[in-house]
Amino acid sequence: MSLNLPYRICECGCGESFKPVRHKQKFYTRTCRYRYYNAAQRRATKAANAEYLASIMPLQCKVCGYDRCVSALDSHHPNPSQKERANDSMGRWIFFKPDKFKVKVQNTSFIILCKNCHAELHANSPEASELC
Repeated sequence: MSLNLPYRICECGCGESFKPVRHKQKFYTRTCRYRYYNAAQRRATKAANAEYLASIMPLQCKVCGYDRCVSALDSHHPNPSQKERANDSMGRWIFFKPDKFKVKVQNTSFIILCKNCHAELHANSPEASELC
């Protein structure tokens, strides 16, 4: 017995249409439902991981001292062989589960740089490369 439910418009405001799987389903697409229910959990995980990282080392650029926005900070690996893949960055780590994040931080040597200093370092700037 299948329900012949009509297509619905997502209630989040994205405007996508979808066919509900069951009768009493909230009227969100799968993507919007995931975003809605996991946003609070992701914020809590990010805050816990940032707090742990701040207890180990200061959350500021080692070169210029920038510390206004945590999202503007990058991690630089002095030893590139410790990177698991090319886009292995603190921006991805910060959303790991806290136990996995702690293991990752403890097993990897890195320094925190702002995005500008990190770019200068990779462009072989002499001032930035002195400190690393």
